[in-house]
Amino acid sequence: MSQGIADTCRPTNEVSLWDWGYTVATLTKAATAYIFKNGWPSDIKSLPFCTLRINLDILDRYTHSDKISDLLGIQQVLNDAFKGVQTLLEETYAFGNQIHRDETGAYYLLPNIFDDTGKTALREEIQALFSPDLRPQVHFINPITAGQLDADKLRSRELVAEPRKKALEQKPVNADNNFYLFETEWKDGRPKNSEICTVCGMRPVGYPRQGSQPEIEKPLFRWATERKAKDRKICRICLNRRDRRSEQWVKDIAQQSPQNTIWTDEVADDNGRLALFVGKLGLEGWLDGTLLSTIQVAGNITKNPSPARLYRIAETARAFWEKVTNEVMPNAVGLSPFRLELHPETNNLDELGDYHAYDLDIDGIVLSVVWDKPRQRFLTTDNLSYFATQLSPNARDNWISKLAGRTFQILEPSFFLQSSRKKTEVTFKEVKEIGSYQPAIPLLAEPTLCLMLVPANKALELAHQVKKEYEQHMGRVRDRLPLDIGLIFCNRRTPIRSVLEAGQAMLNISGQFDMDSGKGWEGWRLMKKDNSGDFCKLEFDNGITWEMPVVTGDSSKKDEWYPRLYQGNSWEKKSSKPELRHICDLKPRNLNMPKDKGQKVWVRPSHFDFEYLDSTARRFEIYYDENGRRPRRTRPFYLEDLDRFDKLWKIMKNLKTSQRHQVIYTIEATRELWYGQNQPESLTDPVFRQFVEDTLANAAWPKAKPWHGFSEEERQLIPAGVRGELADLAELHMEILKER
Repeated sequence: MSQGIADTCRPTNEVSLWDWGYTVATLTKAATAYIFKNGWPSDIKSLPFCTLRINLDILDRYTHSDKISDLLGIQQVLNDAFKGVQTLLEETYAFGNQIHRDETGAYYLLPNIFDDTGKTALREEIQALFSPDLRPQVHFINPITAGQLDADKLRSRELVAEPRKKALEQKPVNADNNFYLFETEWKDGRPKNSEICTVCGMRPVGYPRQGSQPEIEKPLFRWATERKAKDRKICRICLNRRDRRSEQWVKDIAQQSPQNTIWTDEVADDNGRLALFVGKLGLEGWLDGTLLSTIQVAGNITKNPSPARLYRIAETARAFWEKVTNEVMPNAVGLSPFRLELHPETNNLDELGDYHAYDLDIDGIVLSVVWDKPRQRFLTTDNLSYFATQLSPNARDNWISKLAGRTFQILEPSFFLQSSRKKTEVTFKEVKEIGSYQPAIPLLAEPTLCLMLVPANKALELAHQVKKEYEQHMGRVRDRLPLDIGLIFCNRRTPIRSVLEAGQAMLNISGQFDMDSGKGWEGWRLMKKDNSGDFCKLEFDNGITWEMPVVTGDSSKKDEWYPRLYQGNSWEKKSSKPELRHICDLKPRNLNMPKDKGQKVWVRPSHFDFEYLDSTARRFEIYYDENGRRPRRTRPFYLEDLDRFDKLWKIMKNLKTSQRHQVIYTIEATRELWYGQNQPESLTDPVFRQFVEDTLANAAWPKAKPWHGFSEEERQLIPAGVRGELADLAELHMEILKER
């Protein structure tokens, strides 16, 4: 049904049979529950519906994790809890269906049949499905009738868009503001002299005390013991969440299932660095149906924001990120060749915990491993190529084959305020190479957001491929539906909390959005237009070129509906608001006009940004104002700059490494010397531009690529140097990715 169309007429054929059927079934289910309780209403239009929102800032909860294993444990617990809510509301009580789910929580369409007592009872039953430290807020939204939905299509936004907006505006209720929820933990169940858990920050270390809380201990795995939890300075509940993921990872390897990883050390590239990919689709204006008015149906009729269409928009965005996660990312990242399986002698193994991570001391270099007790083996959790580079040159050759027969120390990993310590010694009798794996960890794939950890040296390629996928699937509305991509680079042992907080800050890359004031929109002057083929080519005054499709998917008909852009002088003046025009009807600027005159095409630009966390404090430098600009002069970039930067760097690679450093240092040092605090003046100073050109011209270009032979496109190095973009490229490629 998801492949079938609910309407065969263009452009209303984007709603699938599943979208339409699911929405109708949801409304019918809620109506049936109302009729079952109250009987048939005198007027069917008076059937009342309400949205139940169950909100938890999932990304914020992730940022409370110092280790990826803790984050993945929280992810699993939350997924199980939200599935429990879905079963409760859709099957056990059959009140209604889930109509939206994203990083803010879940939204259900229910009949308005609850009094205050019923609302309180249902709220408490839902919250009881969550752990106290992960408890969501549950709210009932003001009811709306079937007649009101029919009479005013814009009121469909009251089902999801407005409740979601309230959820985003609402301050999260942190567990540490509700210590009354944890009275039991700190009384009967508290182990003697326990401190607070370093993961959840709520329960005592070692809680629950062995044998003190049978109901709480029942779902815990047998290896989540009080002693083991105390050794790791965490409670047994957090220990259970953490090692549960480790156990499943080991079982997947044993069953030869398709392999990902749950270890950041395996994600890291050969330089020991990884990147957090942050992707965001600008669905503001779409989830509430406002921008559906930009899609023409016929004449002056535009698409209406029906519940089925709004559901379709969200699910299309979700499908985009799921494709990125399941197809685009694996293609960009590739596979790491193998892990190691190390079989020890059977002595000195009693002290090792099931599925626990340890450090193996090999010639003074640490190799991370996990103990698989049922199969009596250690499994490596490191990028083995990176590990080999840490060994002394004499020890690198055939180092794997030299492990068998040797004795090594097994160390407890270091953690906060605790250095690593010796656990035991083992002698390996056999070492094997086992199957390849995908070095990436998907974290989130919701309609608006996508987060994943990937090797640092694959992050740029992933960004390019996601951009290509976006242009292919959403190119018709790219002027109104922006894609923002951020890359947070870090060393492999950087606390995941700091990385996620940096990624969270990058979500503000687009600044504020408002249709009335024009916030979030930029005016670009159209210089050239070519609509002679299946694509219309637009060239703007900022150097950006778009190619937008102007025919239907099968190329049989002109697309009259989607590629319609705003063009006008100003957004702020009500008397001269931009008007919607089909892309083929856009008017390029008259070349005889002054550069600052002429109508603008108004777009919501897509952006790209990156940052390297050489220290955890660096994350505080990621800050965007209401217009989406950072204190750093060049940041963020337009997403389209990715291709331009790729070309510029290929040109710069014709210079030797030392020459690249020298050229860029000379330009930036001179900028600082000449302008000091007034560096923006360098962007318009012809003397400085000439200096940049002379510096590039005097560089030691190879004979096969002399400066005087550079084309006009290749001489774009000059304006890039003036703007400071060459320094950004050097930071990205030479300092972060360590390219030579």
